[in-house]
Amino acid sequence: MRRLFQRSGRMKNLATSRDGCTRSTSWITYMDGTTKTASSSCRYVFVGRLGIVRYTTATILHIREWLPHGEEKVLLLQLQEGPTFNQRNVTPAEEKVMKQRTARSRAARCAIARDTRRSADGMRPALHTQNMTTYFSRLDVQLQEELKKTAEAILASGKGILAVDETNEGIGKLLKNVGLENTENNRRRYRELLFTTPDLAEHISAVILYDETVYQKTDDGTPFIELLNKLNIIPGIKVDKDVTALFLSEDEMTTQGLDDLGKRCAAYKKQGCRFAKWRCPVKIGLNTPSVRAINDTATILARYASICQSEGLVPIVEPDVLLDGDHDIERAQKVTEVVLAAVYKALNDHHVFLEGTLLKPNMVTPGQGCTKKSTPKEIAIATRTALLRGVPAAVPGIAFLSGGQTEEEATLNLNEINKVQGKKPWILTFSYGRALQASVWQTWAGKDENLVKAQKELLKRTKANGLASLGNYEAGTAISAAGDETNYSANYKY
Repeated sequence: MRRLFQRSGRMKNLATSRDGCTRSTSWITYMDGTTKTASSSCRYVFVGRLGIVRYTTATILHIREWLPHGEEKVLLLQLQEGPTFNQRNVTPAEEKVMKQRTARSRAARCAIARDTRRSADGMRPALHTQNMTTYFSRLDVQLQEELKKTAEAILASGKGILAVDETNEGIGKLLKNVGLENTENNRRRYRELLFTTPDLAEHISAVILYDETVYQKTDDGTPFIELLNKLNIIPGIKVDKDVTALFLSEDEMTTQGLDDLGKRCAAYKKQGCRFAKWRCPVKIGLNTPSVRAINDTATILARYASICQSEGLVPIVEPDVLLDGDHDIERAQKVTEVVLAAVYKALNDHHVFLEGTLLKPNMVTPGQGCTKKSTPKEIAIATRTALLRGVPAAVPGIAFLSGGQTEEEATLNLNEINKVQGKKPWILTFSYGRALQASVWQTWAGKDENLVKAQKELLKRTKANGLASLGNYEAGTAISAAGDETNYSANYKY
């Protein structure tokens, strides 16, 4: 049973000593916070209401509030050789022992400096820089500038990103809907339709490509990347290898592709790509997303971003909180906030250069099965709030994904997000795939005679979203072929 403090003779001598230090053994801690040590090798002890720093042969107690008998607070004992010991009434024998333990003395000094946050005369810095957890090698200044300029170019005023990064399987479903086989040439034909659209660069600053697209050419033999560069459109590349089940989770997912990412990024950079994109889907359910899934998403995105920057590519980070489910907008906002906070914690832990990154998040919307629908203004406020709580101001811009919204919904919501009054440290624009191409697919229908009409549909949507990125879009002014048709697909995979 612990007893209240009663001062013993030994304790009295210690308390009334000049500076509160002694050579002693077998002290214990009582309920009032007074401390004693049971280490026979302990040399120097300070007593009071205190914190403790331990190092092998010494237990050093730092007085936080008071000393017995109203004495002034004194500095921690500085374990140094020579005169310091004599000033502390250390015997010559003890001084000799301590001089023989130079290594231990040095480590103890480091422990003291770490606790007091002050460096004593004659003492070395508390911690060697190379051993600090905050030590890292910065990106080359020239590389930082390159990444920063690319990110800023993508965020050109009134422009956004065209996502044409569907996998061969994903685009195959769209080709099937228009009666075409999923062949390499049919996929190339559709992509050429998009990239040869007149005046595409007026509202599109960058295009996200799929691996196959990087090496494809137009009918006249011009590589797609060369064509985009001539249009002053920045080519980028999707580098994740799609999703797989997260083992032992409630239908949660993880994204693959880190193993050879460095080599692939170097190859894409050589081909002319200047940025990359990686998507991690997050599903909201009764018990999801789990902490494990959130941390998995954050770590994967951070590792991806770090690798991309090392190879000279601007990483677009895409944590995608899905529309799947019947959750309301409040739940969607909270999950988005938690995910964003985890992602940027991981990005900082991996020393990612934030000024050379972009974020591609979901808008905060209720689940597809929620009976309570939200207005564009409610979605805008919830989205801006979540971003302010989770995204550092160092990030230059945010390009929203459409996430299965109709073409018109995606435009209206982006417009309202930009109109919300208050802090807005980033440029807010779009990075749409389905919300720019649904009308294109419906109009083209796989027929060459519809090519020009389909390109006009694309221009109509890019212009509308370019205006929305400035908060200048007026509802209903861009009537398109599939403007009000849903693009939602459960468990969507590119």
